Formats: sequence, C-alpha cells, structure tokens
Amino acid sequence: YLTIKTGSEQELFDAVEQTKQKIAELAKLEVDVIHAEGAPIFMSRGYQGEQNDIGELEKTHGIPIFTSGMSHVEALRALGVKRFLGVTYVYPGVTDIYHQSHIRYFSEAGFEVVAMEGLMADSFNSVGRLSSHEVYAFVKKQYKKYKQEKIDGIYMLGSLWRCLDMIPMLEQDTGLPVVHAVPARVWAV
Repeated sequence: YLTIKTGSEQELFDAVEQTKQKIAELAKLEVDVIHAEGAPIFMSRGYQGEQNDIGELEKTHGIPIFTSGMSHVEALRALGVKRFLGVTYVYPGVTDIYHQSHIRYFSEAGFEVVAMEGLMADSFNSVGRLSSHEVYAFVKKQYKKYKQEKIDGIYMLGSLWRCLDMIPMLEQDTGLPVVHAVPARVWAV
C-alpha cells in the first residue's frame, strides 16, 4: 500500500515513485503479473507517459505489468465504447485540473470524453460512505444531462465508491455499457 491520505493532486503525482518501488518489491517475489492499482496515479502522467513508464518497468523486471487506467481503457475498448460520459467523486482539495488530466488521458488513448463530472464528498476518506443509491442518482442525473451528446458508454472512475450493486440497473436503465474501476481490473486480471 501507498501512503495516500488526502488524495491531493500532488500526493497522487508523487505516488508514482512509491509505486515503482512497490513494483520492484513484487518483482523480486517472481510473481506472474503485477497490477499497479490507483488509476489517478498513472493517469496524471498521461496515457503515453503511462505507457512509457510501464514499458520501462516491464523491461527492467521481465514481468507483465498493467495499471488500473490500462484496464479501464481495455474494458472500454472491449465493449466498443468510443464516446463516453465519465463520472467520479470529488472532495475538498480536488481541482478541475485533476479532472482535466483524466480527460487528457482518455483522449490520448483514443476516446472522446463528453464530460467528467464529479459527485461531491466531504473528504477523500468519506467517499466510501456514499450509498450506492446516492451514486446511482448522481450518475443517472448526469446521463440525462448528456444523453443527447450521443454517448455510447458510461465510465465510473474510483474504487472507493461502493456501487457494484447498482451497475446492472444503471446499464438496463440507460441502455449503455458501464465501466467501473473494480470490475474492469478484475476482468483484466
């Protein structure tokens, strides 16, 4: 685990070096694959920056490595999503620059991001206390706001959300595939 306490932009950017150290520790254990979790950590580098970092790490350690962001990209591609609405959570201290880095990341990966909307939480640590009903209501509201934009998918960034129970209903109600961080990683593994 890393020492992320507040989820600030600087803390996430600084976590890349910690992540590289943890990857080296795992590589010494001679594991079969390494998954570096925490999408915003590598997304802050941009898609190509992430590809470069992971390519160097794979070359150094001789083990396949993927990040959360990479699994999200692959899940979106597997579902044929090209133009999507992104939703995430926000909390005090997170600025629009944070969301712009996510939009830039996915744009560099070849997607059209119609918007990246954030549900406000009291703090980074309180996100997990949002109910799946609150998350569903927020995402559905954003869907209604952007459905005229011809989106073909919904992307939910953030492992702290407790929302797995509402994803099938959201897919049924919108008629769109929904990619959430946790199922995307499990699928990728």
